Amino acid sequence: MLDYTYDFGDSWKHRLTVTDVRPGEPDTAYPRYVAGERAAPPEDCGGIPGFYYAREALADPKHPEHEDLAEWYDGYDPDDFDELPLKVAVRRIASRPCAGKVRKARPG
Repeated sequence: MLDYTYDFGDSWKHRLTVTDVRPGEPDTAYPRYVAGERAAPPEDCGGIPGFYYAREALADPKHPEHEDLAEWYDGYDPDDFDELPLKVAVRRIASRPCAGKVRKARPG
């Protein structure tokens, strides 16, 4: 398990859990992108509380901040997930020399 905090001002906390470790496949570049879902929250949206507050306000046209947040979020849709940038980023990492290979320490 790996815990990671992003943007210390908003304190987005992520937990990555490895659930299935299998032997690598020959001629397959690692790491590799497997799957993902949902768009990341917009930058500087106030962390988890701010994000959920904005979602409530955006869902309610009568909310006093609905218009301002709709303009700031500019069509943001949490279900609109674009895999391509992730696939490209992971492919770049995998194409680096020695990516995904075990490195052995040299005797000192």
